Amino acid sequence: MLALFWQSLISFTTTSMGENYFSSVTIAVYAIVLGIVSYILLVNQMCRLHGAGSDFSKALKGHTKSYVTIPINSVAAIVSILGLLH
Repeated sequence: MLALFWQSLISFTTTSMGENYFSSVTIAVYAIVLGIVSYILLVNQMCRLHGAGSDFSKALKGHTKSYVTIPINSVAAIVSILGLLH
């Protein structure tokens, strides 16, 4: 149920960005929801569901893109909130 809630927030934040012309608050919310919370919650739940030895869990190991995306989105959220990119 929690995963469905977070997935619904993805479409909400995407719509919000389009309606508010990429204001700093909507960019920060989008980065937090999409990049941090959704990825961490959904991928961890899927790994727990399928087990550590599953094909899904093995496929995620060694993907540096996954590990780089989270800090980049965190920095984007912080920069957006501080308004450094005006």
